[in-house]
Amino acid sequence: GGWVPLVVALAMLAVLTSWKAGRERVARSLGTRSIPLDELLAMLERETPYRSPGTAVYMSSSTASTPPVLLHHYRRTKVLQEQVVLLSIETESAPVVPRSRRLTLEDLGHGIFRLRARYGFMQSPRVTDILKQAATEGLETRAQTTTFYLGREKLVVTRNPGMAMWRKSLYAFLSRNARAASDFFGLPPERVLEIGIQLDL
Repeated sequence: GGWVPLVVALAMLAVLTSWKAGRERVARSLGTRSIPLDELLAMLERETPYRSPGTAVYMSSSTASTPPVLLHHYRRTKVLQEQVVLLSIETESAPVVPRSRRLTLEDLGHGIFRLRARYGFMQSPRVTDILKQAATEGLETRAQTTTFYLGREKLVVTRNPGMAMWRKSLYAFLSRNARAASDFFGLPPERVLEIGIQLDL
């Protein structure tokens, strides 16, 4: 009977390592579709796009580069909202981050703001609460005119080197069945817009 816990442990290890390797592969692929924020600001200076009323909140894992969803959306529509918020949520090693040092807000110009929110690993971030707190820092938003943009990756399993085929297939399965980001961040579903991006694993 000793082999049963070993098989279970190996299966769990395979799932965890495949998820980690898959996320790193997806992050690298998305990184190639992004540009530094300085380049985005220079692009907006040259092109002066049409600005529609309201606020757009783009979730971003990086504070230095442009979210691929924003770039994808802008290049195809040439339209941006009057106010654009690039929101990064960081999980720290501490169990709780006090509210007094949770937010960092930076005005980048052109109606674009970089907002960083820090949470402890025992806390659950809610984007609507973050925006309410950001209002005290000078970032005014209205719920009725705020849209949350998320990326939805369509993963295509390929024979590209760097990761075994069975691990790619396992990661694609796990990703399809993972909890939606809109649920995790407590986003109001009627104000969420998802933009699809196809990625080769």
